[in-house]
Amino acid sequence: MGRSRRRQRASRAVKAGLPPGVPVYVGEAHDEPIHVNIIDYETDRLVELDQCSPLDLARMAAARSITWVNLDGVHEAQRVDELCRAFGVHALWTEDVLNASARPKVEAMERTAMVIARAVRWSEDEQAVEVEHNALIVGPGWLLSFQERPGDAWNPTRERLRSAAGRVRRMPSTYLLHALLDALVDDYFRVLDQVDLAAEQLEDAALAGTARDVAQRIAALKSELGVLRSAVVPLRESVPALLRDPALLSPEVRPYFDDLRDHLDQAADQVEQLRERLVGALEIHLAITNQSLNETMRMLTLVSTLFIPLTFIVGVYGMNFDVMPELRWQWGYAAVWAVMGVVTSGMVAYFRRKGWL
Repeated sequence: MGRSRRRQRASRAVKAGLPPGVPVYVGEAHDEPIHVNIIDYETDRLVELDQCSPLDLARMAAARSITWVNLDGVHEAQRVDELCRAFGVHALWTEDVLNASARPKVEAMERTAMVIARAVRWSEDEQAVEVEHNALIVGPGWLLSFQERPGDAWNPTRERLRSAAGRVRRMPSTYLLHALLDALVDDYFRVLDQVDLAAEQLEDAALAGTARDVAQRIAALKSELGVLRSAVVPLRESVPALLRDPALLSPEVRPYFDDLRDHLDQAADQVEQLRERLVGALEIHLAITNQSLNETMRMLTLVSTLFIPLTFIVGVYGMNFDVMPELRWQWGYAAVWAVMGVVTSGMVAYFRRKGWL
């Protein structure tokens, strides 16, 4: 799974000057070896391999069985290109597979389709959404999946294939595409649940008005929500392209992609709702902060107002003139204190009657 996008610095500058379709990896540098997993299956047969020559893969693709080839790692452009060539994948699609910063999208041509998607995961340590570039290419009887790093959401699908559970072994390769995309969408909802929990905690903190870093935490969570939105919304907009191609999806598979589209709509709606909640939490925090500041300024103003007449009295009797009334009076000091007490008490009573205290 990819690291937080704040540490991703994939740049297309490495392709400057090259013609379209040249297989060049665009993304973070990796030194992990590419791992290949191959599952070739029919209704009553399944073979799982870790290595296979491009020629053997081409033979599998031509057979009546369904062949699923998964690559963990796309940083070795030559190996990715060899695999794509073995299945007749267009060079421009290979270019998109190798571009880790490619926007999620769907393209279809001649009974084949490519889906660029982003897998997501919630990092508890960083309180951040981690993203990973995924690419899936499906054709009649085969499917290729590419991931940046080892580890994915597709192990349950592999287990269903191995145990012949469910309908995946009886359905065409496009149903396998649906199963893999559905697993990614399930992870979207898991991350949304985590973001929802974090948003609820921020709302409580904003209402309590005790945490000073609420605004910064809300801004950080909005940023992570933006990362999640960049994975959900483009894919939701692109999936209907699969439904518009009558030659790609058989009638038995089409309802599952309709359901996938509905799930993506729900995820996109939840993203927008969370964004509105965070905006509301920020507004609550700012309102409570302003109220607290106004209360503080009001108290300071009242205290200053109480001391204005006392300062005047003390200033008058602090002048160093030789001839001043009450200056030689025995009870002058006590009288000044009495006057200041009466003035202060009167102002406090007046402020209370006005509701200012």
